[in-house]
Amino acid sequence: MKPRKNILAVAFFTLLCSVSSWAIPPSAETDLAVALEKAQKTKSLMLVEFTGSDWCPPCKHLRATVLDKPDFEKFLADKGLMFVELDYPRKEEALTPEVRKARDEVRFRYGVRGFPSVLLLDSAGNPYAVIVGPGKSPAHYYEQLEQALSVEKEFKSAVAAAMALETGTPRAEALAAALSKLPPNFQVFQKDLIREIIAADPEDLLGFAKKMRDEALLVSQKKMISAFFEKMSGKNSAANLRAAGDEALKMLEDETLLPPIRLALYKFVSDGYAMSHNLEKALVYLKLAREADPESREGKALLPWISQMENIISSIKESEAKANR
Repeated sequence: MKPRKNILAVAFFTLLCSVSSWAIPPSAETDLAVALEKAQKTKSLMLVEFTGSDWCPPCKHLRATVLDKPDFEKFLADKGLMFVELDYPRKEEALTPEVRKARDEVRFRYGVRGFPSVLLLDSAGNPYAVIVGPGKSPAHYYEQLEQALSVEKEFKSAVAAAMALETGTPRAEALAAALSKLPPNFQVFQKDLIREIIAADPEDLLGFAKKMRDEALLVSQKKMISAFFEKMSGKNSAANLRAAGDEALKMLEDETLLPPIRLALYKFVSDGYAMSHNLEKALVYLKLAREADPESREGKALLPWISQMENIISSIKESEAKANR
């Protein structure tokens, strides 16, 4: 029975991928800037979907089971939500270069990596929660949507209570506690709130002034390495790989580089050595990438790659030893 289940699953997703039409709910916006203008007038919350219409089976599944259903339209209306669809198709002709660039910038701004992702934003574009994947079932997905809305509500309530306190340490601590209700990567969007915390904590005992400085530096460094990666894209000859690796190592000499940037650059150097079939060097730099930011999601994700590369190197050495006997 198990093989039959696998066949049915493959057939199901093949059917989803073969669907040529991509229905957009009537109420959906497809331009975040336009949606923000409308939301600011009505003070509406927004659900922003990041999807891939021509390549992403889970995206198609979410569409078929939740987003294209009348129940979802009713949910939007009942909650007073605006829906925004940002599609990232792989077909070049599907989007103009200008639209593709604008959408890439939005995805970069909010740190969206997985598809489908649905973000809850307020009318100023501040994120409160994200749902990644299609969910276990429609009912489960609606549970996640309700949870996202509750995060926003609890956050706003906690902020209001904190702002009622006199300025000083108690207010700063209460505002920091309110901020902690949001995912860490979304907290930096609350710039007005962070300014309030800093004003109420002039000695920076809570560390928010430093966080803002680090965030500004991180944004700058992300732009720097994005430009570097774009410049090196497609240059896969041995000479180009060596030159790119040397340039990345030169950049790594900058002591101000933050851990996520160091990880990305070391990983880039490692990939270059792997493409040149120098696995031992690739392993060295892969480990350095992991050590640069070990507790991050990206750092933890490198562990299986390190293990796999170690096994491959070990197998190669064993084969060479047998051949030399």
